[in-house]
Amino acid sequence: MVSRQKLLNLETRETVLARMHLTYPGSGLVLSGEVTSAFSRALSLYINCVESDGFVTEVHLSGKPLGRRSSGGASSRIVDYMDRGKGDLRDINVKMSGTEFQKDVWNEIRRIPPGQTLTYGEVAKRVGRPGAARAVGTAMRCNHLVLLVPCHRVVSATGPGGYSAHGGLRTKRRILELESMHSSAGLTRSPDLSGKS
Repeated sequence: MVSRQKLLNLETRETVLARMHLTYPGSGLVLSGEVTSAFSRALSLYINCVESDGFVTEVHLSGKPLGRRSSGGASSRIVDYMDRGKGDLRDINVKMSGTEFQKDVWNEIRRIPPGQTLTYGEVAKRVGRPGAARAVGTAMRCNHLVLLVPCHRVVSATGPGGYSAHGGLRTKRRILELESMHSSAGLTRSPDLSGKS
C-alpha cells in the first residue's frame, strides 16, 4: 500500500517540476519539457503531453496525472476529441524522434482518418516497404505520440493487433469505438490531405 506521504510528494513533484527533466521510478518514463495532464472521461485515463518549443514531443496515457493539470493546450484538445469528438488532432505540431523508417511509418499513420483502419501490411506498402509489416509493428511500439500518431488505427490482417499504450487492447478497442461513433455522427472533421485548399 502506498503511504499518504508518498502520494503527497508525488503530487508536489508533478506541480513543481512540470517544466523539468522528470523520471518516474518503475514506469520507464523520462519526460523533458512542459508536462500537462487532462483527464478523459471517455477513456477513464489521463492524457499526459510533453511540449517543448511549440511542439508536442510525447503523449502518454496513464491512470494518474504526470504533470500539471491543464485546461488548455494539446492534452485538453485530445480530451475534447476523445470525449466529445471535437476537432481533429492532425494539425497539432509534433516532433518525432526515431529512425527515418519509423518517421515514415508515423507520418503515414497520421494520414489515416478517424473511424478508419489500415493493416500493418497496408502501411508497409504505403511507405514503400511491402513485406515489412513486422517492422511497422516494431515502429508502432516505439511511438511516443499515442493518439497524435494514431497507431490504434493500425490492425493486423486477422484481428486487432497489439497496443503498447496504457490499457493495451482494451484501450485500443475503446478508442476505435469512440472514433467510429464520432465519425458516424459527423462530429470529427477530416482535413483535406490532397494539398488543395
